[in-house]
Amino acid sequence: MYGTTTAQTSYEKTCYLVKNVLIYVFLVADILLNTIVDMVNHRQRSLTVYILIGSHLILRLTLMFMVVLLMWDTFIFKYGLLNVLCRQFRWLFITAPLSFIFFLAVRGMKLTATIGSKTFLELWEDDGYYAVYILNIIASAFYYMAHLHTCFLLGQPDFYNPSGWDRINT
Repeated sequence: MYGTTTAQTSYEKTCYLVKNVLIYVFLVADILLNTIVDMVNHRQRSLTVYILIGSHLILRLTLMFMVVLLMWDTFIFKYGLLNVLCRQFRWLFITAPLSFIFFLAVRGMKLTATIGSKTFLELWEDDGYYAVYILNIIASAFYYMAHLHTCFLLGQPDFYNPSGWDRINT
């Protein structure tokens, strides 16, 4: 990687592998939580809904942080080529905020219904909730694909090698 020793390169590869595996595990957990939260009847198990939504929020924020940590070791991040980074990972930078906004909207409506007097079926009969829920699922699917694409791209050695990035930055 930029004139480093073999032991240092091996350490960096191990760190990449650990971060990548954690991202995959967190993505699977996020998909499961995204499904499970909406299956819990919030009138009967309101504490369960609070715990699931809180842990889902923490998991989403952790996923975003883990991607930044994964990008942290790349040449283009270390040397401030953020315009190249934004071009290379455009879909992630577009889908992450959109998915997070829809996530907050759906979970906020679920929390409001849990605190209020709406029943589980009344929540699903609300057209606004149903529309935001569908948008959340679509945005989440693109968000998961963008995360996987980012992990696969960051596995390429070109991102850790300084050669070639000076031509792309122009």
